[in-house]
Amino acid sequence: MNESITLQRQSNMSKGIFFLLWIGINIVGWAAWFGFSSMPIIVDAPIQSSKFLSYVGLFIVGGVLGVLQWLLLKREFPIAWYEWTILTIVGFGVGLYSLIWAALRDNYIVPSPPGSPILEWDPLLGGALLGLALGCCQGVVWRPRFDRVILWIVFNVMGWSLGMFLPQLIAFQLGYASTPWLSTLFPVVFAAVVTGIGLVWFLGGQYE
Repeated sequence: MNESITLQRQSNMSKGIFFLLWIGINIVGWAAWFGFSSMPIIVDAPIQSSKFLSYVGLFIVGGVLGVLQWLLLKREFPIAWYEWTILTIVGFGVGLYSLIWAALRDNYIVPSPPGSPILEWDPLLGGALLGLALGCCQGVVWRPRFDRVILWIVFNVMGWSLGMFLPQLIAFQLGYASTPWLSTLFPVVFAAVVTGIGLVWFLGGQYE
């Protein structure tokens, strides 16, 4: 019989503050990747160097996010930095490569009149793969401690898939092309909000 271990919180931080900090550190982590990926453009680096730095950035965002998330989580629960950070790097590396694969494959496009915005389903698939990879990897850390790991995976899949797809859907419904802030910032904030809600719910009575 598999029994979860009830952990005792190590701080008196309210769930509202915890939730807002979770959103903030996820935005900072992604900003680090966007900044790193933009460096080749700023310095006018060769294409080969640009691609290399962009792919390296996939693992950097996992490392930055893993460390920042651990710094927040360790205030609440005893989690080793190396297991959370390493598994977050693996999850984001695999997930973001999957996201790129989905973006480069043949698009499934909803038919629309010529000159109108198109609705692509690939962001939904890519976001789901990213959420699945990240949720499963981080779930390895949660598994010995809680018996509701499946919720963490579900919230990650839901947050990243809808976060990637909704900007496309909004732009399609309103009849204009998706803006940069919709296609880049919105998925991060949306996924952080959904996973933040899921994390507080996942930890359940710890905040009561």
